[in-house]
This record gives sequence, structure tokens and C-alpha cells, in this order.
Amino acid sequence: MALSSWAAGGYKVAIRPGGISVSAPMAHISFASHEGKATFERPVVDAVEVEICFILATPLTPRGPDGYTRASVLDHVSAIHAGIEFLAHRLDDGSKSQPQLFLADRLGNAGYVLGEQLDVASIEPELSYPLTVIADGETLFAGPGKHPFIDPVAALLAFANALTQEIPAGQIITTGSLCGPVTMPHNAEIVVSGFATFTVQVRSTAHPD
Repeated sequence: MALSSWAAGGYKVAIRPGGISVSAPMAHISFASHEGKATFERPVVDAVEVEICFILATPLTPRGPDGYTRASVLDHVSAIHAGIEFLAHRLDDGSKSQPQLFLADRLGNAGYVLGEQLDVASIEPELSYPLTVIADGETLFAGPGKHPFIDPVAALLAFANALTQEIPAGQIITTGSLCGPVTMPHNAEIVVSGFATFTVQVRSTAHPD
């Protein structure tokens, strides 16, 4: 990212088996408009994931052995949003690559678009989310979306408790797909509906047709 002069606007975070936090910086982050529309342009986009993310109101700092609790880490959050993560694997084997190699690929992240703000009730554990994802009229996903870590705050909490450096206010922390990775055309209008509603026009500069 430094060689490309990309600034980190946030992190995608996950929990590996054994409770180990894994995270990668994200660039190319944008917000949908008040009308719920956005444009996302990158050389290649392979798949989309609908997620729940948090915007930091105050910096997250390493806490040492005492660590954060679920309540104390949420004290650092200013807003909760639905969002779409765009994936573009630079590795032949994608997420099935050797873990450290996949991490070096920024966990496949190509960018992120934030949709509408959500109520705090949306992050209660064990919820399912009405969710439909459509690309140019074709349904890519329809059904209840479920958070991979049961509690949407779990990966944020693990990330906060593994910190070795401060994460500034304003950063976006996204916490895992509600629908898994959904393969999409290179160029398409992606419409998300259900627990949140927004539209993203996706354009590939490497595949303009």
C-alpha cells in the first residue's frame, strides 16, 4: 500500500481458528449518497460481500493485558453501517492460499462502499438479516444473512485486543460477510436490499466491456 501511495481508510478483520485475530488494511473506501447510490471503479472486482462495519469516533489504542470488553470497544464507535466489500484476488488460489500469503494480499480486499447507517439493535448476537443481492437484475444471493462470528462485534473486539499500534478516529472496521463471497460480473449494478438498501454501479477498468 505504501509503494502505491494508498492510505489506509480502515481494516477488514476476522477471527482465525483458535481465536486469533487477523486483519488487513483497506484503501479505496467510499460512501453511498443520501439517495443510497455509489460508483465503485477498480481494475478488477471478482466478488462482493455484504457486511456490517463500524466507524471509530475516537482512536483505538493498545490496552495491554487488561484489554477491551464488548462494551468498552463500542464506546469508541460513532456509527454502524451496512457496507459492501469488493474482492479481487491477486493470487491464483485466492483465499485458499497459504495464510500469510493471503494476508499479504490484504485478504483479497479491493475496496469498500458504505451504505446506510444501522440501528444499534442490528449488532445483537445471533441475528439473521433479510438480505438480497442482485446484479443487473440477476439474483446473486437471497435468504437470511448471518454473521460468520455470531456476534458482529466479536471480530472488532479481537482486533482491538490484538493491537500493537493506534488506529485513528474515523477509520472503518468491517467485520465479516453476511452472505459469504458472491461472484459477480466485472461490470454491473449491484442492488442490496433487505436489512439495508443501497445500489453500487461497479466498473472494471481492466474489463471495460
